[in-house]
Amino acid sequence: MNFRLWLCVASGVLVIHIGVLMLWVNFQPRPKPRPPSAYEFKARSQALIDPNTGEKLTVQEFTVSTKLAEPGKTMANDE
Repeated sequence: MNFRLWLCVASGVLVIHIGVLMLWVNFQPRPKPRPPSAYEFKARSQALIDPNTGEKLTVQEFTVSTKLAEPGKTMANDE
C-alpha cells in the first residue's frame, strides 16, 4: 500500500469521527432556558410637545440590567 492510500484512509477515519462526534453533541439534552425576569429589561416612552415649536417629541428609554452571578457566590467560594 502506498502513502496516498494511507492518507486517504486516515482522513476518512478522521471525518467519520468528527461526524459521529457532531451527531452525539446534537442529541445531548440542553438545559431549559430560564424565563427572563422583569427587572432585566424595561422600556419606557413619553410623548412631549416642544413649547417653542409645538412639535410632538417621543422620548424612549431602555434599561437593561445584567446579572452574571448570584450575589456572594464567587469562584473562590466554590473551593
